Amino acid sequence: MQHKEDYINIGLMLFSCGLAFVLPFELFLFSYAVLGPLHYLTEISWLHQRNYFSTGKKDYTILIVLCLLISLGVVFHDVFIMRNKFVGVFSAETLADIMKVYSKWFPLCILSALVGSIGLVLFKKVIPKIIMFVVGIGIGYLFRDTSFTKLLVGIFVPTLIHVYVFTALFMLYGAIKTKSIPGVVSVVVLILCALSFYFIQYVPEGFNVSEYVKNSILKTGFSSVNVTVIKIFKSGVITQFDVFESRKGLMIQRFIAFAYTYHYCLLYTSDAADE
Repeated sequence: MQHKEDYINIGLMLFSCGLAFVLPFELFLFSYAVLGPLHYLTEISWLHQRNYFSTGKKDYTILIVLCLLISLGVVFHDVFIMRNKFVGVFSAETLADIMKVYSKWFPLCILSALVGSIGLVLFKKVIPKIIMFVVGIGIGYLFRDTSFTKLLVGIFVPTLIHVYVFTALFMLYGAIKTKSIPGVVSVVVLILCALSFYFIQYVPEGFNVSEYVKNSILKTGFSSVNVTVIKIFKSGVITQFDVFESRKGLMIQRFIAFAYTYHYCLLYTSDAADE
């Protein structure tokens, strides 16, 4: 059964990779809007059955609190700023200042949740768990004005690191634990699929992204991830052309579409999860 799931996952990888080459933006939107919610609805039940891999049954509650704090920024931005709610109560300048302060500090919540969750897995007593969360807050505070928190923690951890790096580590853990050769092969295929977008950078003749798709990507705010990655390969001002039509932009979007689509389709194996 384990090998069968490995082969299915390899097939899903190749299928996702092929679609990402052809429809990079459309595939991402479909995965983000349709597959994502379905994935998390099933994943929550799957995680709950395993006590979220923590040593205490109620450990997940503190992560829920941190998740709500992180989500406040998205709600605030979309409702109060993008949709102009509370106009007349708060000035645009005040709303912008609040968002600026929140954007500076919310990576601290992400880092605290990330470091603290390690404590939930490793320790059984409450005090060491609390210490791990405090350590996460301390690290976030010390590096609050650096690219470490702004880019790595604030942008990449909840997005690409989550859906690609953590997925690869999860698969590798399962393959090592079950001593599955096809499982190891699936990890190699995952890496090769990602590399293929770098080595095969082509723009089909007449390629054009519709205004609807562009606006949808921009409204999700996810284009900030594209822009951040493009800056690694290109200096200067980044325009919409760089994001939606350039070779580098397509390369990055294909990887993003692949990573999200496969992550949402990944078959969780009970053998890899059960300890």
